[in-house]
Amino acid sequence: MATICTPEQMAQRILGIKKGCEDGIRKGLVRSAAIAETQAKKNLTPGSTPYTNAPFDTGLLRGHIGYSVEVVSTDEWIARVGVEADVKNSDGVEVDTYALYVHEGTRPHYAPMEAIQKWAERKSRGGSDFPWFAIWLKIAKEGTEPKPFLMDAIEATQDQYKAIIDQEYAKALVQYAARYG
Repeated sequence: MATICTPEQMAQRILGIKKGCEDGIRKGLVRSAAIAETQAKKNLTPGSTPYTNAPFDTGLLRGHIGYSVEVVSTDEWIARVGVEADVKNSDGVEVDTYALYVHEGTRPHYAPMEAIQKWAERKSRGGSDFPWFAIWLKIAKEGTEPKPFLMDAIEATQDQYKAIIDQEYAKALVQYAARYG
């Protein structure tokens, strides 16, 4: 049986419905963004399909992928998945995570030889027989191929977003109904 309430109580209940709906949408966006973030990190794991040769050296790039949900206005929300803009290494020095270059690839350019040599030493576990010069020449002639790990993650998981948001929205309304009957 419905209860009679004052106009003030009705206004409070309507605000409660609005807040419940917003909470449901926010939780759905957060869950959706977290799923895309997890997939992007999987895409940067060596041996994962389709990134069998995923670029992995120090883990800095994969370790700085994250997400955020922002309320722009009452009817516009944005969920972002990407790489943190200001990343610091273990010494507290801001570094370029090179995410854009991995994601989009590069045109032919002369990469710093010292950087390629250091990378080759890490890859060969201290050995000097790694063909770093051939890699340097390939980058100089062809650039690097794009590995769109973020876009691929979003495309691989986007079919789940609507169901997740609908589920969280429905849960929020059920919680509201249980509270106010």
